Amino acid sequence: MICIEQRQIESKAHMNTPLPKPSVPQNPQVGGTPPQGPTVPPVTAPVQPVAPQAPQPPRAPQPPQAAPVAAPTVLAPTAQALPQKSLSALSSMNSTQIPKNNVTAIPADPSALAAAQKTAAQMPPQTPASPPKVMSGPGSAPPQPGTPAAPGAKPPAAGAKPKFASVEKPMAKYAIIGVIVLVVLGLIGGIAFMFMRGSSSSSTGSTTQKTTDTSGKTTANREVVPGEQTTIEYWGLWEPSEVMNEVIKEFETENPGVKVSYSKQSHLNYRERLQTAISSGNGPDVFRFHASWTPILLGELKPIPNSVMSAAEYKTTYYPVAAKQLQANGQYVGIPMMYEGLALLYNKDMFTTAGLPVPSTWAGVKEAAVKLVIKGSDGKISRGGIALGNAENVDNFSDILGLLMLQNGATLTDTSSQEVADALSFYTSFQTTDNVWSSELPDSTAAFGREEVAMIIVPSWRIHELLAQNPDLDFGVTNVPVIEDQLTWGSFWAEGINAKSKNQDAAAAFLKYISKKETLEKFYDAASKVRGFGELYPRMDMSADLADNELIAPYLEDAPFADGWYLSSNTHDNGINDQIIKYYQDGINAMVTSGKKASAVQPTIEQGVAQVLRQYGISGALAR
Repeated sequence: MICIEQRQIESKAHMNTPLPKPSVPQNPQVGGTPPQGPTVPPVTAPVQPVAPQAPQPPRAPQPPQAAPVAAPTVLAPTAQALPQKSLSALSSMNSTQIPKNNVTAIPADPSALAAAQKTAAQMPPQTPASPPKVMSGPGSAPPQPGTPAAPGAKPPAAGAKPKFASVEKPMAKYAIIGVIVLVVLGLIGGIAFMFMRGSSSSSTGSTTQKTTDTSGKTTANREVVPGEQTTIEYWGLWEPSEVMNEVIKEFETENPGVKVSYSKQSHLNYRERLQTAISSGNGPDVFRFHASWTPILLGELKPIPNSVMSAAEYKTTYYPVAAKQLQANGQYVGIPMMYEGLALLYNKDMFTTAGLPVPSTWAGVKEAAVKLVIKGSDGKISRGGIALGNAENVDNFSDILGLLMLQNGATLTDTSSQEVADALSFYTSFQTTDNVWSSELPDSTAAFGREEVAMIIVPSWRIHELLAQNPDLDFGVTNVPVIEDQLTWGSFWAEGINAKSKNQDAAAAFLKYISKKETLEKFYDAASKVRGFGELYPRMDMSADLADNELIAPYLEDAPFADGWYLSSNTHDNGINDQIIKYYQDGINAMVTSGKKASAVQPTIEQGVAQVLRQYGISGALAR
């Protein structure tokens, strides 16, 4: 079988750019003992010259001690109740039975400076020893009258010639003086250097960055010294650097000393590379992840602190599907910069020519598809009514199937239920019974751009492909079809903080910045410069701002009623979504090509889905 995920049409080529990792400076400790001055013996006269005592060399400084690093806290999954549905309207629906259509800088160590000053204060004054006194002699002054004799000295006998003490050689004397002077000067210079270094780190324009902890208390946590800065490594997807740089530069202006290094990652093996990098301690500080990955990234995601947004504020800011999917253990773990859902695209000319109203229910979709399909004399379809019915050339088929199951009241973990069987039968009937779509046609988005199908159901980013493929295509966008209650599908991405990041405070400040309305508007405007429109706003209080854009307004109208599951297409996760999608893909192919009933393929699907959920440790409410 050919996996539909390998056939998806990507909007743009993605680049995998390796990220340089910021180095974190170590905190040197000032150690060692100031050098001691030489000890000079006292001298009395008359005495013999005394050899000077050699000065003691200074002790080597002690090596710095590394501060212990606290391990990050890993959250455990928590249970969450789901709304119950009891619809079963799809069980017998077909074309003949259609219901009614309704980095921290280090200053000088003050403790070392105080110790050096105390040592200097306690040292006795070092006075150079006087040379031995000479009683008289050539070139020396005679003793002054009244000068007392040195203790123990005998007065000279009358008439005796005076005895002269031997003259000391000057070399030893000058050596002693020189050593003392050098030691004292070195000590004074060292003290002055440390004093000047401490003063410069605190009085030359340094600033302190303040952050708020989860209790709402603002504390200073980082001193920013000119010339040094914290770098936030940010892994993104889909958005080119020229778009994100427009958003980032204002944050850097508002937060001097903090730089954001954005890297647009390739979607290939992104989820695996992300988890491997974080596990090894080399992961980004901020990264993009799909909302459905939350249960399998519990160890990598840091809960969003209250300084970014409180839980109460989160619930009233974002659509319910975000509050549901981005929550773990009662805490939110991601800030979405966008929203994505599904909508029905229809060819205006085809509907006008056929005189048909735009459908709003699945019953109306079936009726219109049967009337819009065109077949050749050989019975082959030359123009499809709607691109539904198989898992080979229907883009985003898994999202549509997931939507049908949810609308029909299925519990998606109970794949053996009748609600799941009805949804599978209804979906495949567009090809097996109604014959309004064929596996021989091009992939659905391309077929719609070539006007080879009248309707498709796609996320908003597919519209960019259509505009690039056929700028003259006249099509409309309307709300996704429903059975009875308004229930839609959401599949979107969010930004999270690495639980092992060394720059969590700066990362939290960045997430707070991107959550603001002004930032999202800037993001939308920057993206609109490189494509037809930007990302759909994730905030409920901004939906009206895009109400005049007929291409994306229906997506946001449906957003308050969206739900989702592990059938999200194009996450490229090689994991929970792709693996579960593959089991449904194989089951649908067996129904279409081999004529099997839904009940015949359900056991295999059930076993496969249960195995995948166990593999990723998902159970209870996390399985939803």
